Amino acid sequence: MVNPASVSDSYGEWFELINVSIDQIDLNGWIIKDSQDNQHIINNSENNLWILPGEYLVLAKNSNISSNGGVVSDYTYSGISLSNSEDAVILINDQGAIVDQVEYNNNWPFSSGVSMELHDELSQNNDVINWFAAVNIYGDGDLGTPGSNYLLDSIALGKVDSNAGITRGHQNK
Repeated sequence: MVNPASVSDSYGEWFELINVSIDQIDLNGWIIKDSQDNQHIINNSENNLWILPGEYLVLAKNSNISSNGGVVSDYTYSGISLSNSEDAVILINDQGAIVDQVEYNNNWPFSSGVSMELHDELSQNNDVINWFAAVNIYGDGDLGTPGSNYLLDSIALGKVDSNAGITRGHQNK
């Protein structure tokens, strides 16, 4: 959610990760960067920040659900702001290797209050054709499914036939 409508960008930006590996991963010491080389080092000093296989993890600019548009976040980052037109989210592990990155621009399917969804987490997530505009409402009225699978949320809301077959995936991975 690079451009929330229900609250300002400084309060409502978020993105999520999904662990597609078979290993649980501690994200402490990992780096989040944008395309302007702004960065945040993940430091959850109270605990490790584990992401289990198949699990979603929501990283938000603001963890206060009453002021961030209704996003329940797992971790709060600082030091980067996602541009509303063109930017990147780059994830670097604690060894300095780029694990994943998504570079987006105005051709991508997002607008004010509408997040982007990756419907197949094993597809090339840096290709615009694999991303879709979110249709499910969360929190204060923006569209997305932070922390959960877009299709399972659509089935629960009666927007998709539960027998349609489930492809897993969502948002940034």
